[in-house]
Amino acid sequence: LFSVFLHACLRPRATKEGTLRILVIVASEWGSIHSMDPRTVVRDYVLPTFALMSHSDRTVRERAIELLEKIPSAVTGDDDEIVLSICGKATDRSSPLRSSLGMDGADALPSLLGQIVSSTRGGSASAASSAALQKLLIESGKSCALGGEKNAAVFNNGGCQAAAVVLSSMEKAGEVAFPLSKRWELAGQELFRALLSYDQKEEDEQRQLAVLPSICRLRDSVLSMLKGVLVNEAQSGGGEDGGLNIQITIGPSPTGR
Repeated sequence: LFSVFLHACLRPRATKEGTLRILVIVASEWGSIHSMDPRTVVRDYVLPTFALMSHSDRTVRERAIELLEKIPSAVTGDDDEIVLSICGKATDRSSPLRSSLGMDGADALPSLLGQIVSSTRGGSASAASSAALQKLLIESGKSCALGGEKNAAVFNNGGCQAAAVVLSSMEKAGEVAFPLSKRWELAGQELFRALLSYDQKEEDEQRQLAVLPSICRLRDSVLSMLKGVLVNEAQSGGGEDGGLNIQITIGPSPTGR
């Protein structure tokens, strides 16, 4: 239920007052949630809250940070370390990053995501932990948009907004933190297929696509991954072999992709 509330906050027409009321309610009732799977917590609660830190209003951003402080309590046992390592970077009161997120969340979010995966680097065990966090964040962004459904164009409006914000911030975080190949393999490719399938539906549903800015923003985030990527995907309904062969190449760009 709380994930529905957070997704409502990410809708284009959500007001500042309504968003603040929802965040206060979720934070005050959060103690009633226990023993949740960490992947579910990251997908349904952490990433939407990260996206809310890009909100234009400072008060909303600060309430989102306060909610992040409470979120790890929903996970019990050793699994809470995963969620703590993700949320801790944003909520650490001794870190200047927390102040940066409150003052300018949209610009600070890429730095936050980069620090989450880079802070675990060091030895071989740390490298494995960093790769696991990287994989979890990217896949959670994809699942957030698709509502957890695999290979299906079932888009969640608020989830699409959260995924678009997070995936765009991953790109800005840089290739060291979130390599393009990983973002495409773990999220972009499947989202691209889902967007193509969605666009091939009936005309009235295509009109629905035009009135959902969050899906359009997600589309732009996915298309930006195509820089330097060769896509060979077989889609049903065209081509001599019964499929549609798509090849897209863009480059080189000023960034070397």
